[in-house]
Amino acid sequence: MFNDEYYKNKIFLEETTLRDGEQAPKVNYSMDEKIDLALKISGILTEDDTIDAGFPIVSELEIKTIKEICKIVKKNNISVISRMKMGDIDLSYEALKDTKKRKIVLMTPTSPQHRVHKLNMSKEEVLNLTLESIRYSRKYFDQIEVGFEDGTRTEPEFLYTLMEAVIKEGVDTVTVADTLGCMTPIEIGEKFGGIQNNVSNFDKLKYFGIHCHNDMGLALANSLEAVKYGVNKIGCAFNGLGERTGNVATEELLLLFMLKGDIIRNINSDKYAYDKIIECSKLVSKYSGIEIQKTKAVIGDFCYLHESGIHQDGILKNKETYQLFDPKRVGYYGEIFSIGKHSGSNGLKKRLIELGVDIDKINFNKYFIEFKNLFEKYKIITDQQLLELASEYKIRGV
Repeated sequence: MFNDEYYKNKIFLEETTLRDGEQAPKVNYSMDEKIDLALKISGILTEDDTIDAGFPIVSELEIKTIKEICKIVKKNNISVISRMKMGDIDLSYEALKDTKKRKIVLMTPTSPQHRVHKLNMSKEEVLNLTLESIRYSRKYFDQIEVGFEDGTRTEPEFLYTLMEAVIKEGVDTVTVADTLGCMTPIEIGEKFGGIQNNVSNFDKLKYFGIHCHNDMGLALANSLEAVKYGVNKIGCAFNGLGERTGNVATEELLLLFMLKGDIIRNINSDKYAYDKIIECSKLVSKYSGIEIQKTKAVIGDFCYLHESGIHQDGILKNKETYQLFDPKRVGYYGEIFSIGKHSGSNGLKKRLIELGVDIDKINFNKYFIEFKNLFEKYKIITDQQLLELASEYKIRGV
């Protein structure tokens, strides 16, 4: 890896909510929505991170939208993805020409499945086309990234040869994609360890990236494993949006930076706006039309709710018993207790007090018994039912 502390001790994010996130089934942002998301995402990221703004070949509206993003987002690098076609590269420049911090990502299909069935090309033809595309891009772009699509299913020797040639051509940023989300951490270690040990000019890279899909639920684990083997750039999207089952969830990576800085070493860790995570996540959900799973890590509605009586009692005594961190750090300001079948007396008392009930004026022991009995009839007990029950068990004459 490039012998510079700046690159060795940081993890750079390539945030792709606007591009790969929009490739999720049935997602279609309007131009205004995409611009709004770009601003929100930029407000969370550091200036070292990149916003993947789109795929210019998609439409004229896509190009127009990327242009508008370039006008208002000045902090981050703005990238677009391009096929290895001169027309695509021209459009990429057209979309990004109004920003100085522009980058093109040349998508290079490398696996035998893609070479044979999609491109109908030999290894040599793919290699030559990749180098030609790099040379053509250089007239427009100082920052050129080559992304090996389906790189994890590519024969190791071809991957080494291709990467060596790309680096020799002067490219300092290469990303290997687990396009089908088919790898495990063990296989990632073998694949990326092999690259690190067998690409002779590997040390010339400034950015070595991974872009994982989540088809087996291992995108984050695979990305973290790759960091052990020189990866310092991770592709991610808010709410884990992306093709099929999506990408590494940006919010999960950010939480690791916030809580596990001693393990996930990133000297940018103190520069992220963690308190804006949930706000941004809800906006992505609103514009994408895809609801957030209630138990989704970091951003789900149930993340910070406790129903068990043992948990509620523990938190009332000391929050650290069952809270990993203060939810306000990621922008959560809602309830932390859920009153339900498993709630204990202390948690229930807390809720009643919040509703304005004077606990000393009700027969709480009988109230608590009846409260438990209600769950034989109802799945959920409403606040109104709690108040009605309190009225029923009010101590007369008090």
